[in-house]
Amino acid sequence: MTTIKDVARAAGVSVATVSRAMHPELASSVSPKTREKINLAAAQLAYEPSPLARALKSSRSGLVGFIVPSTVNPFYVQVLRHLEAELAPAGYRILTSFLSEGRDETAAIQDLMALRAGTILFCGLDRSSEKVFRDNEDRCRPIQLFNAAYPNYTQIVMNDEEGARMATKHLLDLGHKKIFFAGGDERIEGYRKAYQDVGLPLPGPELQAPPFCIDEVRLAEQIRTSGATAVLGISRQGYHVCRAILLHLHLSIPDDISLIVYDDSEWAEMLGITTVAHPLEKIAQTVLACLQAKDPADFPLRTVIEPYLILRSSTKQLTN
Repeated sequence: MTTIKDVARAAGVSVATVSRAMHPELASSVSPKTREKINLAAAQLAYEPSPLARALKSSRSGLVGFIVPSTVNPFYVQVLRHLEAELAPAGYRILTSFLSEGRDETAAIQDLMALRAGTILFCGLDRSSEKVFRDNEDRCRPIQLFNAAYPNYTQIVMNDEEGARMATKHLLDLGHKKIFFAGGDERIEGYRKAYQDVGLPLPGPELQAPPFCIDEVRLAEQIRTSGATAVLGISRQGYHVCRAILLHLHLSIPDDISLIVYDDSEWAEMLGITTVAHPLEKIAQTVLACLQAKDPADFPLRTVIEPYLILRSSTKQLTN
């Protein structure tokens, strides 16, 4: 049986391009010359859309697109798992699209719309897809998760500033004053606020890694030279900070240095790392409530969900 992949291979284009070219509402996004090549290849191969594709064209009410921004961050796998567990029993199907080098958010949105997804869940950091959303407001509802680049679209976000503040406060309460911060964005404001709340001077740049740095050798050297007694690692940086401490500095956690990472994960649980965690079940339930609202205007534009601290064995009281 001929598949869309066979057509794409014969025409020398991507599967996504074939999908858009064969979609009556998205075909204009593909050049006439490319459409001609695709149509010719489809005719020569006697290609017919699958029953699933035909079903998707007839209805999009239960299809939810989820754009995964990272293929290496295990956090998003957990998010997807909870979304599936909550949405599937309610009759929704999740279509997943992964971002990667050479594949941007706008292309992912167009591909999901070609599959008739009526809702797009995404973690946009900027407004690069504003035009495609604006041009398709009658066909697609965007819901932002974790980041809120678009002020006029539904936002389900975490109180990340508070998460960083509570983690830093926990370390300060244990007597740590030199806390190395590896992260970026609004979380650093929570880190600074914890110092301000106890009347300590703000940490200098020597205690802050470059935003999104995952160079473990560089992180290890900066931790060593800073004299830090504790580290707060944000998201993916938390994983690389942990490796820097264990594999490059050969330090023991928490005997030599305390560690908290942002975003709970299986590896953090296995190593006994204290984490700032997201209530993923509540996030998925909030998404479902948003989808089931008869009128989007009935659902709050912005929902802020509070993180919580999971205390394990990676921090200890600092003694003089």
